[in-house]
Amino acid sequence: MIEITVNHLSGARKGAVETFAVLPVRLGRAAECEVRLDPEQDGKVSGVHAELRFDPESEALEIADLGSKNGVLLNGARVAETAPVPNHGVVELGPGGPRLRITYEVGVGGGVSFSRMRRPTQDPSDIAPVGDRLRSTEESMPALPASEIEGGGGPSQGLLLAAVVGVVLAMGAVVFLAMR
Repeated sequence: MIEITVNHLSGARKGAVETFAVLPVRLGRAAECEVRLDPEQDGKVSGVHAELRFDPESEALEIADLGSKNGVLLNGARVAETAPVPNHGVVELGPGGPRLRITYEVGVGGGVSFSRMRRPTQDPSDIAPVGDRLRSTEESMPALPASEIEGGGGPSQGLLLAAVVGVVLAMGAVVFLAMR
């Protein structure tokens, strides 16, 4: 299963956030696009500009340029036809066009099961269990500065996490002592 979140970083819909659990997800100005950009203000975007979809060969989320006039950039690099999308990748629809941050989680309830979309293999051990997460490397998904991560990741979040971990450990100790 997958959940894809599209965060509009620029363009007429700047600040909008959309979530999808079904693939493919088309991006463009046309009414049939799941991610619909403004036909008046986002002039660099084609009617059906690009598509997010699952590639069963690489078992990864990818973006495909659907013959757009101004092209697609992924993290600043032009996409020739298709390219794997790293989690938190930034898609730009035409140079200077709307920018969208694409985040996704694999293995969430509902939506599309990637395991059903895989091509059959001869050896059953080649099939990963349902719920495997897509993996990325520092090269395919560079670390983001805290200022670019939603919520900022400030010190208050660290303190909250430490408090939650402390409470969980204390509860575990109480249960352990009660069982003795």
